[in-house]
Amino acid sequence: MKIFTKIIKIVLLAFALSVTVFSVANAGSDVDLGVTVSCSGYNCTATSKFNGDTIDYQKNGAKIGPFPKAGEVRLYFQILSGASGSMAGSIQVKLTKGATIKTITIQDTEEIIDTTLSVNQGDYVYVKTTDVGDGLAVGWHAPHSGDRCGSGFTLPRTGGVRTGYYPIVNVSNEIAWAREAGEPIVQDMCWADWPEWVGDYDFEDYFMAFSYVPEVIVFPTVDLKVNGSDSTIYLQEPADYTLTWTSQNANTCSASNAWSGSKALSGSQAVNDKPQGTYTYTITCWNGSQSATDTVQVVVQSNIYTYLSVSKLARNISQNSSFLNSVNANQGDMVEFSIDVYTNGSGNAPATYVKDILPGYLDFIEGSVKVDGYTSPDTLLSSGLYLGDLYQGSHKQIKFSAYVMSGLPVGTNVLTNSSRAWASSISEVSDTAEVVVTIQGTNPTATISSQKTVRDTNDLNTPSGIYLEDVNTVPGRVLEFSIVVTGTGGTASTDVMVHDTLPAGLTYIAGSTTVDGSVAGDGIIAGGINIGTLNPGQSKTVKFRSTVRENTYFTSFVTKLINTVTVKGSNNTLAATDTANIWVSKSGRVLGATDIDTGVDMSMLSALLASSFGALGFSGFQVGKKAYWRGKIAQLRKAA
Repeated sequence: MKIFTKIIKIVLLAFALSVTVFSVANAGSDVDLGVTVSCSGYNCTATSKFNGDTIDYQKNGAKIGPFPKAGEVRLYFQILSGASGSMAGSIQVKLTKGATIKTITIQDTEEIIDTTLSVNQGDYVYVKTTDVGDGLAVGWHAPHSGDRCGSGFTLPRTGGVRTGYYPIVNVSNEIAWAREAGEPIVQDMCWADWPEWVGDYDFEDYFMAFSYVPEVIVFPTVDLKVNGSDSTIYLQEPADYTLTWTSQNANTCSASNAWSGSKALSGSQAVNDKPQGTYTYTITCWNGSQSATDTVQVVVQSNIYTYLSVSKLARNISQNSSFLNSVNANQGDMVEFSIDVYTNGSGNAPATYVKDILPGYLDFIEGSVKVDGYTSPDTLLSSGLYLGDLYQGSHKQIKFSAYVMSGLPVGTNVLTNSSRAWASSISEVSDTAEVVVTIQGTNPTATISSQKTVRDTNDLNTPSGIYLEDVNTVPGRVLEFSIVVTGTGGTASTDVMVHDTLPAGLTYIAGSTTVDGSVAGDGIIAGGINIGTLNPGQSKTVKFRSTVRENTYFTSFVTKLINTVTVKGSNNTLAATDTANIWVSKSGRVLGATDIDTGVDMSMLSALLASSFGALGFSGFQVGKKAYWRGKIAQLRKAA
């Protein structure tokens, strides 16, 4: 019910104002309604007292129909955007068909409700609508011409001044929405709610349309085979064969033509000792409203002996050679193949096919297939070329052309082309022809190189993009390794594997491996990772991270860790290796010296190492005199 109507009522009660209340006639004879209503059955006409405007409508509870087909009823409900009020609460719709009653409560401003009410063709349904906040609605009218809802009645006068009109609302979108499911609309409605005053004869409060729940049509299927085949088969008499069938979404099946009677939904049936003839088997399955049919055919031939033979030859068109079993060619030459298929014996070869298997380095020329001189489909090299039924003593000649491709390896290359021919119930036969291509020279080799570098990700003194062959660090830091792998030979390296041997003292960080910036698997320190093919001059960069072990792990002041990578392709003779060195300085007291915080300033550590290499030797820092270290440390700290 409209909110502003309720507000007017409250104000009237609170202040006992003397105003005119507009309500329907049965609300009380001492009240000016603002509208007069006359009805004949469910057909009503409302007339505005302000200007005589009228609206014809159906009284609440009227029937809708007839429904044009059987199905379940669907209701589309929409509060109209142009309505002058809003829902006071929920809307209750009561549908009655004979003894069946469905009551639906609508809470939202837009709903699609599948009512579960079933109707048959020609049925009517009574519709009664209640605004739970106020009571029974006035009724409804079908949309006016142009898909419009509303009476357009004049609004009440205030102090004798007309304040406007109730709007006419276009419901084209709402009607289109109800039609989206593809089902017919039985009735669309423009509703007016509880009749308290002339404003409730606006018929633009909410829109309803009754249609159908979209029907789901289930089609049955059936698949019939003979000896496992969907196509016609050919057998010699007396013939034995088996029919098998399966169906879905069906409840009955029956057979016709060469067999008959009811059949199970799925099953098999053996047929024995069939004499010469053509037998067609048909099965049809139903599900009550829909059906499906499948058919197979068996041709039983007289007991005769038939076989095929095939002869395959080749010639070099570019060198104008004759057809031979083996022909020489160069890269780029055009060659032609001939396939002769013969029917031998005392009978026919039904449903004969021929198929060619072209080897690598021979490029088929599309449109070159000819049968007895006539252009034929290119299916010769795919599913096979259908030659039809070949009669006793008949012969078919098939020809096609191809180019010899470049890229063949050095040496003698024999390209063997094979052809197969077969017919229904006749064994397959085949023959081959060769194209011999000799390439002079030396085969290029595939080689590979690797470059291994590292950076300390916690070292603020070194830019993040700088990787070094040697890096100084301290326990607990994160190191990032970079491995640049490059193809360096005369041909591509394939299936290149990168394997990194992580030394003790470093712990691999799971999920950190990338190849050219893309995340890769974690196998680099186990079996290695495959980075694919590297062409000559092509590089790929592999990165991963590790953590330096804790301070207590290291027993020497400075520990050198050597990280090694091994890279090898499947066609590389030699593997490529490279290393990166990590110098780990342990924090704490060293050889009796004062505590040195080696993790604070890597430049101090570098200077310490650099000045120590010449005087002491790099391996082990074996120092006999503690005084040297005390003086050197004091000197470096003072300089820092």
